[in-house]
Amino acid sequence: MRFDDQILEQIRNSLSIIDLVGGYVQLRKSGTNHAGLCPFHHEKTPSFLVSENKQIFKCFGCGAGGDVFKFVMLIENIGFFESIEFLADRTGVTLPRRGESENAEATQRKQHRKIMEAASEFFSRCLQNSPAAREARLYLQKRQIDPSTQEQFHLGYAPGGGQLGRHLNDLGFKQKEVLACGLTKEGQGGQHYERFRQRIIFPIRDLSGRTIAFGGRILGDGVPKYLNSPETILYSKGSNLYALDATRMEIRRESCAILVEGYFDCVVPFQFGFRNVVASLGTSLTAGQVKLLGHYTRKVVVSYDPDSAGMSATMRSIDLFLDQGFDVRIVQLSSGQDPDSFLR
Repeated sequence: MRFDDQILEQIRNSLSIIDLVGGYVQLRKSGTNHAGLCPFHHEKTPSFLVSENKQIFKCFGCGAGGDVFKFVMLIENIGFFESIEFLADRTGVTLPRRGESENAEATQRKQHRKIMEAASEFFSRCLQNSPAAREARLYLQKRQIDPSTQEQFHLGYAPGGGQLGRHLNDLGFKQKEVLACGLTKEGQGGQHYERFRQRIIFPIRDLSGRTIAFGGRILGDGVPKYLNSPETILYSKGSNLYALDATRMEIRRESCAILVEGYFDCVVPFQFGFRNVVASLGTSLTAGQVKLLGHYTRKVVVSYDPDSAGMSATMRSIDLFLDQGFDVRIVQLSSGQDPDSFLR
């Protein structure tokens, strides 16, 4: 659908381009403008300027420039209409009503996002404060995950015992909505029970940093070791990469991505200074994930586990990357080591 100029101007007037760009780029005052390193190409000397008065940006190195909509289009790799919805959601500007079915889906998505954020905050508080999470805190300490890294990735703990369900119910969310988010399962008798129980929680976030799914690691040797959210209205496994929201700018700056298999294989290298790392949410890399990564770089280093499953996944990934024109390299670690254990 089209949006008239009045709506676009309302959105522009509802936010500062400095605040918007500053969420992606470290800016400093430079005369009447703000300057920083361009997020769209690699540079050592700042040539990227943002004008608060004119509400525009311009890079004198690569030539990128425009208003808030253009910046969001480039930085998030989305179209013009998507950039309008993105900024309207950020500023609280109400867009004209769409068709009934589209409007219902948008309302459902908004409600699901609220539930997932509430769940993520609950898991995070449990990890930090709950006596039930003592073993989880000791486990993370043993894996040498710093508190700052835990905060960076919003790690949490799912205590079980129906605590999450009761918390979400107290916040006014309906049981069927929580079920649709993949946070609970429905038993044969119609009762609902929590999907994640007594697990360390890894929130999976979209490019805007909003929680769309979770991964849970069991404490000890239970099966399955890792449990993931199912597909939902917010989450498609084959269209997302873990930690891309936190690392995509460094991937763009380095013109290279390091692709790993699991959550800890991503979190630990990040902590060690490898800020251009992402995980494929399992060993079955998809063409959609490769295409998503291609928005930021055309060079990738694959470092999957050295076991037979990891090696098979590595070989499959080579074809997927070559099909989309990537320069792909493979890191082969010693037998029995993964990126996590190798670095530690």
